[in-house]
Amino acid sequence: MEDTLLTTGSRKDLLSAVESSLHSLPSLMELIITEQWVDATNEMDVQPGFEFETARRWGEISSTLDRITLSAHAMWKRIIANVWFPDFIDDNLVRAQGIKWFIKTVLTSPELPPQYLGVAYCLGGDEGMAALREAVGRHGVVPDFDIVPKDNGKPVISFPPHP
Repeated sequence: MEDTLLTTGSRKDLLSAVESSLHSLPSLMELIITEQWVDATNEMDVQPGFEFETARRWGEISSTLDRITLSAHAMWKRIIANVWFPDFIDDNLVRAQGIKWFIKTVLTSPELPPQYLGVAYCLGGDEGMAALREAVGRHGVVPDFDIVPKDNGKPVISFPPHP
């Protein structure tokens, strides 16, 4: 089994079994599904939305769980209550794409607790987030933006120039 990837069905079965067992692990703090379980051809493994939903759902089941890794792309960390932050891998492109996904998700998901907006502000900076929120308020959609590192390495929202 070392060099073979599990089928999509068996991965779903594994994750379902983990989920149904969480209540019986009252001291579990970190859960890592190693890379050997990840199949890059499996849409479930490359969608941060799936990981985000899973972290939130599992966090509700287990109040002690504070770190979840479901793929090679990100570790999800509990900040407070059931608010999760994606710590994307150090690859700058993956990290930028992940932060952009997270900010878009927060801006377009009013059902999320308000603490997520605070996390988005920390990730994207005050000015960029204020501009995005204003645009969403006016037009109902998130405008095109990029995530670029500042000189200190901290990511910031950048808007492409208009032609």
